[in-house]
Amino acid sequence: MWLIIALVTGQTVQGIIQQTWDTWIANLDEYTLEVLIASGVAGIIGYVIGMAASSIIMPLLDSKARIDFTFNPEIFLIATMLAIIVGIIAAFYPAYKATKLDPTVAFRTL
Repeated sequence: MWLIIALVTGQTVQGIIQQTWDTWIANLDEYTLEVLIASGVAGIIGYVIGMAASSIIMPLLDSKARIDFTFNPEIFLIATMLAIIVGIIAAFYPAYKATKLDPTVAFRTL
């Protein structure tokens, strides 16, 4: 989530410059594409790290238990989709706020 907010915030200057001739809808598709890519990659990385951490931590908690972690496509898709949804929600508000800024006021705050 913080990665998406950093991406959107980092493009504030670009958003301010484009604000003079672009509309809110025109800016939204650019942000949405970046959010989809960044959130999707973050979801995949999170799934892989979660599976690796589970296979390392579970034997430490119970030495008698043998748990096999296998790839489950349903859980993989759910985790990735949830990451994308959270990314879109986290990016929508800053992107909307950046498009509503007056360019002169935004430049003064930098």
